Amino acid sequence: MKSIAHFVVIGGAFLHLLLVGCAFEASPPDVVNAFYDAVAAGDKETALSLIADYPEKQKRFASSSTGRYLEKPKASRKTYPRDVLDFHVIGDTAVVLVHEQLSERDYDIDPIYLVRTSSGWKIAPGVFYPLLYGDATTWGGDAKLAELKTSMLALQAWKVTREAELHAYFKSVDDMKNAFEL
Repeated sequence: MKSIAHFVVIGGAFLHLLLVGCAFEASPPDVVNAFYDAVAAGDKETALSLIADYPEKQKRFASSSTGRYLEKPKASRKTYPRDVLDFHVIGDTAVVLVHEQLSERDYDIDPIYLVRTSSGWKIAPGVFYPLLYGDATTWGGDAKLAELKTSMLALQAWKVTREAELHAYFKSVDDMKNAFEL
């Protein structure tokens, strides 16, 4: 009888871990990739859903380069190969460094900043997002707002350092191509 009870307890614990594990949160790179995929597919609704809320979100998105890109006919939209190079999380903020191959000889490393919301990671419209949009009640109080500001500024410092390291490593597009072919 004791072994059956032991088996039930262990089985219940395993089932709990399995169920909790299934309800995982998408990582910052997952959110960035989903955003780029939505933009490439012309899915404005999904792209917008992956951006954190802020005043005049719809209007500002429409006038952004991404919004204007989505207004072009699909046949005239050019997509560039991209790869997530690195990411860093500090508290409820993150930055994802994305490599975009703009042409045969030109590449760019774009920082995409994110903030964790009640519905998971969302793309922030810039590093200063928590400083510019919303007040303390938007972010859950003065302490949380101060924490987000501090985290975003720390991410900015990490991004500058890491981006310089990546540019030094990938001195040319050929070096970058060789690295990704490994």
